[in-house]
Amino acid sequence: MKVSLFGNSVNADISIQINEKLKKADKAFCSVAFFTLGGRTDLLDAAAWRAFNNGWICVDLHFPTNLKNMKNIYDQHSVPFFLHLDKIQIGAKKSDYGRSSSVYNVPDGLLHSKLLLIDYPDQSSEVIVGSHNWTINALTGYNIEQSVCIRDKTDSPLIKGFRDILQDIKSKCKFFDTRKLNYFLNLQKEAYGGGVKKFRLDIDSSNLEEELIIFTKGEVKEIKRGQTVWIHTNDGMAIPGELVKSIKNAGANASMPSIQAFEYLGSGSCAPSWDRADVISSINEVFFYHIIRSQDEESIVTAYVPEPVQKKEYWFPKVPEPHYEKVASILGLNPKELTLEALSEEDAMIKHVDYEHWPFTVVKKPQRN
Repeated sequence: MKVSLFGNSVNADISIQINEKLKKADKAFCSVAFFTLGGRTDLLDAAAWRAFNNGWICVDLHFPTNLKNMKNIYDQHSVPFFLHLDKIQIGAKKSDYGRSSSVYNVPDGLLHSKLLLIDYPDQSSEVIVGSHNWTINALTGYNIEQSVCIRDKTDSPLIKGFRDILQDIKSKCKFFDTRKLNYFLNLQKEAYGGGVKKFRLDIDSSNLEEELIIFTKGEVKEIKRGQTVWIHTNDGMAIPGELVKSIKNAGANASMPSIQAFEYLGSGSCAPSWDRADVISSINEVFFYHIIRSQDEESIVTAYVPEPVQKKEYWFPKVPEPHYEKVASILGLNPKELTLEALSEEDAMIKHVDYEHWPFTVVKKPQRN
């Protein structure tokens, strides 16, 4: 038996290693809490996914598990998935089961095991066990994760023990019939209240990235993880997406990669931030919501008529000439990013040098008594 670290640092990218191991495998079996692979950027080759044709993957139903991506993987690579959810008696009261429906109990207890069992043609097997979920952040090293790899003979007692555990997990899961995708999506949303949320972003669709965060200094109670969202843009596009993560009181332990960030101004309006998500998400006392655009380009609505977006209005005393440093300090910006345009003797308009994305309205001198 050989035991080794799988990922030799706290931020190791293990995706390439997993891909290479699976390409050499005869079959593979997996259990994870969250699964988001299979989107625009797939970490595994077709040859790697084929290892599961003679095995399976068990996944917990809860967000951020991406059921649409799982369907894509099944359609392309015939990988069978099983979802962790429990059948209960017909007619049970919803109040008896917390977040469950009257037909299915969406479990409060997660399937939380992260196990990958790989069988090789030479009658040896490997088990990778640790903290890694099958998400891009976990497998590519953005998260702090640790796992170990155990290699032994396929018929060894240890490998047999892990195989029995995986079989037991599978027995507690339900086959993910992709023809019933909407049914499972509704079950998933039920755990978090579901619903649809509209966000009006002060940006053109051509400048919108695939992932973004919306942040605020206070929690927005009507925004819930797992909601379907519609992103409305200045050029009349309505783009579907999914709210996959909500973080309260962020701080350094909840930092995000450098993706777009928008400040929530109320009533669905959001203004672009000049700081990106890696900066915003590291600030204490900030609430942020992580949104991923839908993979289904056909769902985008192009006949949408954009509503006026709410913008932030800043006030500051009149100065004889543009004092960029003073204004920038009020707004928390770099002076080099600003330009001032006089509107009248009393009023001035402050703009960002990137005119298409400025989230500010008129900046005025306070009214005299």
